Amino acid sequence: MEKCERQKNLLNSLCSSEMNLIDNTTDPESLLETKRKQNVSGSLCNIQDHTFDFFRELELKSRQLLTYGKLVETKSKFYEVIEKLLLEDMQSKSLFADLLRKFKDEDNDHDMLAVTPFCDQCKIYKTLDYLYTELVSLFIKVSINQFRKDFLTALSVEKSKALRQKVKEREVKKGKHFDLKTFQYDNSVNKIASHLRIKSEIMRQSETLEINSTKAQLLDLCNAYGVKISKKQEESRNQPVFSKSSP
Repeated sequence: MEKCERQKNLLNSLCSSEMNLIDNTTDPESLLETKRKQNVSGSLCNIQDHTFDFFRELELKSRQLLTYGKLVETKSKFYEVIEKLLLEDMQSKSLFADLLRKFKDEDNDHDMLAVTPFCDQCKIYKTLDYLYTELVSLFIKVSINQFRKDFLTALSVEKSKALRQKVKEREVKKGKHFDLKTFQYDNSVNKIASHLRIKSEIMRQSETLEINSTKAQLLDLCNAYGVKISKKQEESRNQPVFSKSSP
């Protein structure tokens, strides 16, 4: 029970009330961000500036490690490797120890500046080490989860682009791309192949001619079918005629 109470006091010392931070923080806009994201239970808390600095440095270090290259290098041990590197990072440990220096000074009678951040002579050592491990481990889990989401999103976009490109290339290769310009090279009798292609495209999508043809091409098509139509008439009115006409 005493150990839990000590851990609670240490964690509480990293936080502060909004009223205290309004006059002391160097980033007052962050208070509005916390309030904006606050849920009904009010579980979000405001942290002191030096606590924010610690997590900002931790974020920068994690971003340098959470990369595609590192994922390929470590494979299934990605999480374990990142966690080990950050947990053993002495700069991060020093920053965290500085956050709780007041408690360390109260618990010990030797010079704190002369020892390592996690001095095993300190009475508070085990609690400090436990809290650091827990905070960093949780932070890494959240960071890796976000990295996973971003990676899968990017991978999905790349796959979608590649698939669309393949479909487009396949359609062009097989001559499935609908373009009236290609009909002039139709050598079939009375251009029957082109006529059947137009009917097929209109049955598949009624707005095909409107989408894939220019006004000049539509007028030339009308002349080929012997359909009299004014240039001012809407192109969409031509389509029912084409689907029923014969060459």
